[in-house]
Amino acid sequence: MNQGTQRLFRFALVCILTVALCGAVRAEVSAATPTTDMRDMMMNLMETMRLQQKAINDLTERMNATDEQIKSLRELVKQQSEAYEAAQKSLQKTQEVVKQTGAINAEGYRANDEYSAELEFKNAYSVQHTAYFEVRRRDQGPYIRQAIKEFERVVQRYPRTRWADEAQVRVARLYHKLGDDAKSVEAYQKLVQMFPESEYLDEAHEHISEYSH
Repeated sequence: MNQGTQRLFRFALVCILTVALCGAVRAEVSAATPTTDMRDMMMNLMETMRLQQKAINDLTERMNATDEQIKSLRELVKQQSEAYEAAQKSLQKTQEVVKQTGAINAEGYRANDEYSAELEFKNAYSVQHTAYFEVRRRDQGPYIRQAIKEFERVVQRYPRTRWADEAQVRVARLYHKLGDDAKSVEAYQKLVQMFPESEYLDEAHEHISEYSH
């Protein structure tokens, strides 16, 4: 509750109590008779005024307490927002460091983890083997696409291992196997860009030259 609203509320409250007090005074005076003890009537009116003033003070204290609570909540929200912004900046900085060093990718895998790369490469190779030798030709498509995904995962997670460029060349070959020459060319181009010292560069350049349009 802002100060302007608080003042308006207090003013309205005083007006209401004043009207009530005037009504009480009129009632007391109307009821008085020549034999009425005027002192008792005045004492009653003064007590009524005291109680009303106390009520006003109580309400004012409650309003002030509410304002303090709102202020505290606003401060808490401000602190939480600042903490969130700091954490976000820290995360962005960490991501930049990771991107620059290539030590750990966004998914948390070590780029040079030879052991894990070998396991995933062999898994992808197993899917490819199934596609080539264990299913009928017309049923090869889904297995080949799955093998592509598995080999791409090796490249994405472990680009600094000795398995990465071989996984990438197999992606290119599998796309060619599916008859998707555009995707195959893209895969070979990625091989050239990511692995400039790969033993498969001659194959890549030859395929790019032959199938690029």
